[in-house]
Amino acid sequence: MPGHTIARLHRTVTLVLNIDRYGGRLYERDDSTIILKDYRCMSMRQLDLIHEQFPHVDITVQSHHDSASGFVVIFVLRDNPSMLRTSTFAQAVMFSVLLAATLSYEFIYSAFFLVKI
Repeated sequence: MPGHTIARLHRTVTLVLNIDRYGGRLYERDDSTIILKDYRCMSMRQLDLIHEQFPHVDITVQSHHDSASGFVVIFVLRDNPSMLRTSTFAQAVMFSVLLAATLSYEFIYSAFFLVKI
């Protein structure tokens, strides 16, 4: 996971939640995880805005005794799946095979039909 991605996530969370104004502390636990503590109140719309910018982020809210708010928000960046491992790619391959089989059948059938005449 590139370091600039976690830095962009850090900036986005800071801006969307306006941490400078409303408080809260962000900690980078590792190269793919940010933890928000001591943030009093947030809306689902704010979390949706973050998720729109980073579709590969998992957002979890957990209770936590060390946080002044009683909870922490954990943002975990997942690795982007390889294009070869997506269902869209598998569907495209299956469609291509089906199309090739259909066209081959039509070509062979018409060739035999012409020979027969």
